[in-house]
Amino acid sequence: MTVDARVEKVVVVNSTTITAIVPARPAGAADVVVTNPGGLGGALAAAFIYSLEEPVMVTPGTDAVDAGGELSVSWTAPGARAGDWIALYPVGGSYGDDWWGETDGATSGTLTVIAPTRPGQYEFRYLSGGSFNDLGRSSAVTVR
Repeated sequence: MTVDARVEKVVVVNSTTITAIVPARPAGAADVVVTNPGGLGGALAAAFIYSLEEPVMVTPGTDAVDAGGELSVSWTAPGARAGDWIALYPVGGSYGDDWWGETDGATSGTLTVIAPTRPGQYEFRYLSGGSFNDLGRSSAVTVR
């Protein structure tokens, strides 16, 4: 994978997920380009949005819950918009429709959910405007 000199840290999580820490820059969209060591790669135009807004905070009500138990999530999102939503993801995984809830454009709130029946590590993600672009992630919650 080729790493731009401006990228501070890149971690390959698995075959479908890469995380990166990038330096601040002016607000707006940025392209994401990934190239593997063999020279093959791909690009997504405007796949990352830099924002000058305060960060979105997503906080689970607990760090561990029994499978099928009740779980809450709170959020603050200074730049909230109609269409924003929160979803529960396996840590490092993709959306599996375990749970999602709309924020109704509120800048803060709390939602209560039923934990998945599959044990594992999960995280809540705050997603923007009906898309899968996440603006904030919670710490991990262990479903046991």
